[in-house]
Amino acid sequence: MKSLIDYIKTRPAAILLILFLIAAGGCFANQDDGVLQSQLNDPLDPGAVKTGRGTLAGFVVSDANNRFGAANLALASVEKAVITLVETGLFTYTDSYGYYEFQGLAPGSYTVLAKRNDTEGSAYINYTAASVRPDEKSLQQTIVLKKSASIAGRVVTLNGTGASGFLISVENFPAAAISSEEGHFRLDAAPAEQDIYLLITGFGYKAERYGPLKISESKLYSINENITIEPVSAETSSIKGAVSDASTGIAVPSVFIKLYESAGGVKTLYSTAYTDSAGKFSISAAVYKNYIIELAKQDYFSATSQASLTSAVPLTLDLKLVRAKSDISGFIISGKVTDSSGAAVSGAKISSVPYSEQVLSGPDGTYKLRVSEGIYDIYASSPGSLEAAARVNARLSEKGAEINFTLQKSGATALYLLSGIVTDVNSSPLAGAKISVDKNNLYTYTNQSGNYSIYLSGGTYEINATNGAGLEKNVTYFMGHGPQRLDIKIIK
Repeated sequence: MKSLIDYIKTRPAAILLILFLIAAGGCFANQDDGVLQSQLNDPLDPGAVKTGRGTLAGFVVSDANNRFGAANLALASVEKAVITLVETGLFTYTDSYGYYEFQGLAPGSYTVLAKRNDTEGSAYINYTAASVRPDEKSLQQTIVLKKSASIAGRVVTLNGTGASGFLISVENFPAAAISSEEGHFRLDAAPAEQDIYLLITGFGYKAERYGPLKISESKLYSINENITIEPVSAETSSIKGAVSDASTGIAVPSVFIKLYESAGGVKTLYSTAYTDSAGKFSISAAVYKNYIIELAKQDYFSATSQASLTSAVPLTLDLKLVRAKSDISGFIISGKVTDSSGAAVSGAKISSVPYSEQVLSGPDGTYKLRVSEGIYDIYASSPGSLEAAARVNARLSEKGAEINFTLQKSGATALYLLSGIVTDVNSSPLAGAKISVDKNNLYTYTNQSGNYSIYLSGGTYEINATNGAGLEKNVTYFMGHGPQRLDIKIIK
């Protein structure tokens, strides 16, 4: 599709319309010709004064696995999908033809995120890279929505101790989680059916890039090993400072910061962090190196700054973000997450059904969530605590709503290690065997030695082991509150 569009963009508008309808395979055959023509024609009048800005547009369609009123129909246009430019926070919605458009964008590279929930509240997401050129309209490759997936795992230090408070994110994608006291994490709303990489960062430690992972749609994938992070060994200092609004001077909290090491024209991700409620941040970094700092925050244009650490003296920066006004108004839900003692809960995940964005509470427990108009169930969760929920009716005519959550501790949510070896009838280890829990809701694979490991809470589970070549074994297993071992021998 992309090569076809690149080709027809150089042709007259009438040819462009005909070729696009042919390439779409009839998916948009019911559209009004005048509407489609207006969507595909360049809106910039050739006689108009050049603005230096560009337009980014495209379509969102479903795959065959969806509940958008076309359960068995692939490449059907999806309306009311939320389209977000990750770098700027600008967002809009697809129309009845699955079409979206952003006008007046600064030239450069963008990440286009598309998301939509189905009738059962399941999130469908996907993203693509896009490029905007001055005084041109860029029609991007069609985005096919995929059902989102989840990832569970554990982060440890070199001595095997659980690493708590580390940020786990998906490279080039706005999904993140914070590791618990024992290093466990669960990352939701991750893209499925494509190679992704996890980034694990924490103060005083080297950033770890883990992957690639390719997760099936609507599944929870358990990583079959601990992810080990190493402390920074070189002489270190820190890059710290504050981020504020360029117009008002007010501190901007929850800004996502990426710190890259810059050497020889190549930039390598070094660490990541978020600003606190006062807009402040501090990142450990090796001295005698050059760095590039990238800032990203919803409703703001992304910003880049350069810095060099020439000594062990911390470098202090005063960074500014310029607010970006979205073409669609939003409803703001804000509040604070505390535990039963009233103490702030940092890193709690706040999400909504129907699906919108996900955010993490800041060091002081506060959060801010943007949704479109409608009725939502808002959920707050944190490892080791029971999930809390509240319902809100979001009306765009109102300013917003304040919802505070109190999380109660729960021992039932603790995860314990289940490990073992999978063998055939001759007791030979089976590498690459799939271990599924409760009909694929959670799964992992054996390594080259036939060993597997997976984290489960206490309870009874149906465990299935298969090597994909006719060998299969089903086991009903009770998981106690502690590490356990289950060896499985599978036969025809």
